[in-house]
Amino acid sequence: MNNFKDLGILSTNAVVANLYAYIGRENPLELIYSLDHPAGRLKNSDLVADGPGQYQKPFSHSKGAYEPNKSPKEIEDETFITEIAEILNKHGDKFNNFVIFAPGHLQGVLKKKISNATADKVLHFIDKDYTKIAEDVLRKNVIELLSPQ
Repeated sequence: MNNFKDLGILSTNAVVANLYAYIGRENPLELIYSLDHPAGRLKNSDLVADGPGQYQKPFSHSKGAYEPNKSPKEIEDETFITEIAEILNKHGDKFNNFVIFAPGHLQGVLKKKISNATADKVLHFIDKDYTKIAEDVLRKNVIELLSPQ
């Protein structure tokens, strides 16, 4: 692997993330890092062991239930996106810029988790899930995105 890459391309969803190096139009993408997150496939009901916690108010016979601010799925997604941000921050010095393809609900978390230095290198956040397309199709999409209009 080279020490320097022109452009880092992140393609992610809640289940898988791939970080590629783009080194010009004539070269294929180079997979730098791949991360699988099987828990991202699970439903909320599969991510919790039981119902919400309960409490009883003092001097009262009624009970209440603690409801989390985020669903178990949101918490799991945030955990995965935090891992992805750490990878981007770790590899950030190897790239001039980044293009990030991620569904919108994950972009907000990712923007909060990446370092300022990495954030400054992001040219485009694209609201697409390109994790299932072929690398050559992804490369063509990046070429179109970066081509002057």
